[in-house]
Amino acid sequence: MKKIIAILLLNFSLTQVKADELRVAITNIPPFSYVEDQQFKGFHIDILHQIEHNSGLKFNYTLYPHARITTYLEGSNPDLFILSRIICDRSDKYEVQETLYRIRPAIMVKQSVYKKNRNNYRIGRLLGTCTELFKKYVGKLGTDVTSMEQAADMLKTNRLDGICSITPIINYAFNRKNYKEKLVMHKQQPDTPLFDAVICRKKDLSPQIKRKLEAASKTIKIPDMGI
Repeated sequence: MKKIIAILLLNFSLTQVKADELRVAITNIPPFSYVEDQQFKGFHIDILHQIEHNSGLKFNYTLYPHARITTYLEGSNPDLFILSRIICDRSDKYEVQETLYRIRPAIMVKQSVYKKNRNNYRIGRLLGTCTELFKKYVGKLGTDVTSMEQAADMLKTNRLDGICSITPIINYAFNRKNYKEKLVMHKQQPDTPLFDAVICRKKDLSPQIKRKLEAASKTIKIPDMGI
Protein backbone atom coordinates (compact mmCIF):
# COMPACT_ATOMS: atom_id res chain seq x y z
CA MET A 1 0.00 0.00 0.00
CA LYS A 2 2.83 2.39 0.88
CA LYS A 3 4.45 1.70 -2.49
CA ILE A 4 1.21 2.52 -4.36
CA ILE A 5 0.82 5.77 -2.42
CA ALA A 6 4.44 6.70 -3.14
CA ILE A 7 3.94 6.18 -6.88
CA LEU A 8 0.70 8.19 -6.85
CA LEU A 9 2.47 11.03 -5.02
CA LEU A 10 5.33 10.86 -7.49
CA ASN A 11 2.90 11.06 -10.39
CA PHE A 12 1.11 14.01 -8.80
CA SER A 13 4.34 15.95 -8.30
CA LEU A 14 5.34 15.34 -11.89
CA THR A 15 2.12 16.76 -13.30
CA GLN A 16 3.21 20.30 -12.38
CA VAL A 17 4.74 20.94 -15.83
CA LYS A 18 6.36 24.23 -16.75
CA ALA A 19 5.92 25.79 -20.16
CA ASP A 20 9.51 25.05 -21.23
CA GLU A 21 9.38 21.36 -20.19
CA LEU A 22 8.48 18.33 -22.30
CA ARG A 23 5.96 15.92 -20.82
CA VAL A 24 7.43 12.42 -21.10
CA ALA A 25 5.31 9.29 -20.60
CA ILE A 26 6.89 6.28 -18.89
CA THR A 27 5.25 2.85 -18.97
CA ASN A 28 5.60 0.40 -16.12
CA ILE A 29 7.48 -2.39 -17.95
CA PRO A 30 10.50 -3.54 -15.94
CA PRO A 31 13.36 -3.58 -16.81
CA PHE A 32 12.68 -1.05 -19.58
CA SER A 33 11.06 1.52 -17.30
CA TYR A 34 9.69 1.38 -13.77
CA VAL A 35 9.72 3.07 -10.35
CA GLU A 36 11.87 1.76 -7.51
CA ASP A 37 12.55 3.62 -4.25
CA GLN A 38 10.58 6.56 -5.71
CA GLN A 39 13.07 6.83 -8.58
CA PHE A 40 12.55 6.17 -12.28
CA LYS A 41 14.82 3.37 -13.47
CA GLY A 42 15.35 1.14 -16.51
CA PHE A 43 16.84 0.96 -20.01
CA HIS A 44 14.43 3.54 -21.44
CA ILE A 45 15.09 5.92 -18.57
CA ASP A 46 18.80 5.70 -19.37
CA ILE A 47 18.09 6.55 -23.01
CA LEU A 48 15.74 9.42 -22.12
CA HIS A 49 18.28 10.88 -19.69
CA GLN A 50 20.84 10.90 -22.51
CA ILE A 51 18.42 12.76 -24.78
CA GLU A 52 17.50 15.21 -22.04
CA HIS A 53 21.15 15.96 -21.22
CA ASN A 54 22.34 16.23 -24.83
CA SER A 55 19.39 18.30 -26.04
CA GLY A 56 19.48 20.83 -23.20
CA LEU A 57 15.72 20.37 -22.79
CA LYS A 58 13.94 19.64 -19.51
CA PHE A 59 11.86 16.44 -19.27
CA ASN A 60 8.96 15.98 -16.88
CA TYR A 61 8.32 12.23 -16.37
CA THR A 62 5.01 10.54 -15.48
CA LEU A 63 4.48 6.80 -14.97
CA TYR A 64 1.52 5.07 -16.65
CA PRO A 65 0.26 1.46 -16.39
CA HIS A 66 1.23 -0.31 -19.61
CA ALA A 67 -2.05 -2.22 -19.94
CA ARG A 68 -3.96 1.01 -20.68
CA ILE A 69 -1.21 3.10 -22.22
CA THR A 70 -3.08 3.91 -25.45
CA THR A 71 -6.03 5.35 -23.49
CA TYR A 72 -3.77 7.36 -21.22
CA LEU A 73 -1.75 8.75 -24.12
CA GLU A 74 -4.87 10.06 -25.82
CA GLY A 75 -6.12 11.62 -22.59
CA SER A 76 -2.96 13.19 -21.17
CA ASN A 77 -1.29 14.04 -24.48
CA PRO A 78 2.42 13.68 -23.53
CA ASP A 79 5.06 15.21 -25.78
CA LEU A 80 7.42 12.24 -25.91
CA PHE A 81 7.66 8.55 -25.05
CA ILE A 82 9.49 5.33 -25.96
CA LEU A 83 7.25 2.43 -27.00
CA SER A 84 6.68 0.08 -29.93
CA ARG A 85 6.11 1.56 -33.39
CA ILE A 86 2.60 0.13 -33.57
CA ILE A 87 1.50 2.22 -30.55
CA CYS A 88 3.11 5.35 -31.96
CA ASP A 89 1.31 4.87 -35.28
CA ARG A 90 -2.13 4.48 -33.71
CA SER A 91 -2.64 8.22 -33.24
CA ASP A 92 -2.39 10.94 -35.88
CA LYS A 93 -1.05 13.25 -33.14
CA TYR A 94 2.31 11.43 -33.01
CA GLU A 95 5.23 10.55 -35.26
CA VAL A 96 8.34 8.37 -35.03
CA GLN A 97 11.42 10.41 -34.31
CA GLU A 98 13.99 7.61 -34.09
CA THR A 99 14.07 3.81 -34.20
CA LEU A 100 16.07 2.48 -31.24
CA TYR A 101 16.11 -1.31 -31.44
CA ARG A 102 14.10 -4.33 -32.59
CA ILE A 103 11.73 -6.13 -30.25
CA ARG A 104 11.21 -9.82 -30.92
CA PRO A 105 8.87 -11.79 -28.62
CA ALA A 106 10.14 -15.27 -27.83
CA ILE A 107 8.91 -18.51 -26.31
CA MET A 108 11.38 -19.89 -23.76
CA VAL A 109 10.97 -23.25 -22.02
CA LYS A 110 12.54 -24.97 -19.05
CA GLN A 111 15.70 -26.86 -19.94
CA SER A 112 14.44 -29.86 -17.97
CA VAL A 113 11.51 -30.37 -20.37
CA TYR A 114 13.04 -29.02 -23.58
CA LYS A 115 12.64 -31.56 -26.44
CA LYS A 116 10.81 -33.97 -24.14
CA ASN A 117 7.38 -32.39 -24.60
CA ARG A 118 7.97 -30.52 -27.84
CA ASN A 119 4.36 -30.76 -28.99
CA ASN A 120 2.79 -30.37 -25.57
CA TYR A 121 4.45 -27.36 -23.93
CA ARG A 122 2.26 -25.45 -21.50
CA ILE A 123 3.22 -21.86 -22.21
CA GLY A 124 2.22 -18.76 -20.26
CA ARG A 125 2.02 -15.19 -21.52
CA LEU A 126 0.84 -11.82 -20.31
CA LEU A 127 -2.62 -11.17 -21.68
CA GLY A 128 -2.42 -9.36 -25.03
CA THR A 129 1.18 -10.27 -25.83
CA CYS A 130 2.82 -12.91 -28.05
CA THR A 131 -0.37 -13.26 -30.12
CA GLU A 132 1.31 -14.45 -33.32
CA LEU A 133 3.57 -16.95 -31.58
CA PHE A 134 0.64 -18.35 -29.58
CA LYS A 135 -1.52 -18.83 -32.66
CA LYS A 136 1.25 -20.64 -34.50
CA TYR A 137 2.92 -22.74 -31.81
CA VAL A 138 0.85 -22.92 -28.63
CA GLY A 139 -2.89 -23.10 -29.26
CA LYS A 140 -5.12 -24.52 -26.52
CA LEU A 141 -2.16 -25.29 -24.25
CA GLY A 142 -1.55 -21.56 -23.71
CA THR A 143 -2.27 -19.88 -20.37
CA ASP A 144 -2.74 -16.17 -19.73
CA VAL A 145 -0.96 -14.88 -16.62
CA THR A 146 -1.40 -11.59 -14.79
CA SER A 147 2.32 -10.94 -14.27
CA MET A 148 5.75 -12.34 -14.98
CA GLU A 149 6.08 -13.03 -11.24
CA GLN A 150 3.02 -15.28 -11.44
CA ALA A 151 4.55 -17.04 -14.45
CA ALA A 152 7.77 -17.68 -12.49
CA ASP A 153 5.77 -19.20 -9.62
CA MET A 154 3.85 -21.43 -12.04
CA LEU A 155 7.08 -22.61 -13.65
CA LYS A 156 8.54 -23.43 -10.24
CA THR A 157 5.50 -25.54 -9.34
CA ASN A 158 5.41 -27.26 -12.76
CA ARG A 159 2.11 -25.71 -13.81
CA LEU A 160 3.88 -24.22 -16.85
CA ASP A 161 6.70 -25.45 -19.07
CA GLY A 162 7.61 -22.09 -20.54
CA ILE A 163 6.83 -18.42 -21.00
CA CYS A 164 6.41 -16.05 -23.93
CA SER A 165 7.63 -12.45 -23.65
CA ILE A 166 10.67 -10.27 -24.38
CA THR A 167 13.91 -11.82 -23.09
CA PRO A 168 14.96 -8.91 -20.79
CA ILE A 169 11.49 -8.89 -19.20
CA ILE A 170 11.71 -12.63 -18.51
CA ASN A 171 15.21 -12.35 -17.06
CA TYR A 172 14.32 -9.38 -14.84
CA ALA A 173 11.15 -10.93 -13.42
CA PHE A 174 12.63 -14.36 -12.85
CA ASN A 175 15.80 -13.02 -11.24
CA ARG A 176 13.59 -11.08 -8.83
CA LYS A 177 11.82 -14.34 -7.96
CA ASN A 178 15.12 -16.24 -7.60
CA TYR A 179 14.09 -18.64 -10.35
CA LYS A 180 17.01 -21.03 -10.76
CA GLU A 181 16.22 -23.39 -13.65
CA LYS A 182 17.67 -22.37 -17.00
CA LEU A 183 15.28 -21.32 -19.76
CA VAL A 184 16.17 -22.07 -23.36
CA MET A 185 14.91 -20.53 -26.60
CA HIS A 186 12.10 -22.45 -28.29
CA LYS A 187 10.61 -20.08 -30.86
CA GLN A 188 11.22 -16.42 -31.69
CA GLN A 189 9.00 -14.11 -33.71
CA PRO A 190 10.50 -12.99 -37.04
CA ASP A 191 11.63 -9.39 -37.41
CA THR A 192 8.76 -6.97 -37.94
CA PRO A 193 8.96 -3.15 -37.92
CA LEU A 194 5.65 -3.03 -36.03
CA PHE A 195 7.43 -4.05 -32.84
CA ASP A 196 10.46 -1.77 -33.18
CA ALA A 197 11.09 0.31 -30.06
CA VAL A 198 10.92 3.95 -31.15
CA ILE A 199 11.13 7.46 -29.77
CA CYS A 200 7.66 8.81 -30.44
CA ARG A 201 6.90 12.54 -30.28
CA LYS A 202 3.98 14.87 -30.85
CA LYS A 203 3.78 16.20 -34.38
CA ASP A 204 2.98 19.75 -33.25
CA LEU A 205 6.19 20.31 -31.26
CA SER A 206 8.05 23.41 -32.42
CA PRO A 207 10.68 22.97 -35.18
CA GLN A 208 13.35 24.17 -32.74
CA ILE A 209 12.51 21.49 -30.17
CA LYS A 210 12.35 18.82 -32.86
CA ARG A 211 15.81 19.75 -34.11
CA LYS A 212 17.22 19.53 -30.58
CA LEU A 213 15.61 16.14 -30.02
CA GLU A 214 16.83 14.78 -33.35
CA ALA A 215 20.40 15.94 -32.77
CA ALA A 216 20.42 14.40 -29.27
CA SER A 217 18.96 11.12 -30.57
CA LYS A 218 21.94 10.65 -32.88
CA THR A 219 24.27 10.48 -29.86
CA ILE A 220 22.34 7.80 -27.93
CA LYS A 221 24.26 4.79 -26.63
CA ILE A 222 21.81 1.88 -26.38
CA PRO A 223 22.30 -0.14 -23.16
CA ASP A 224 22.98 -3.85 -23.42
CA MET A 225 19.49 -5.28 -22.92
CA GLY A 226 20.19 -8.89 -23.78
CA ILE A 227 17.71 -8.92 -26.67
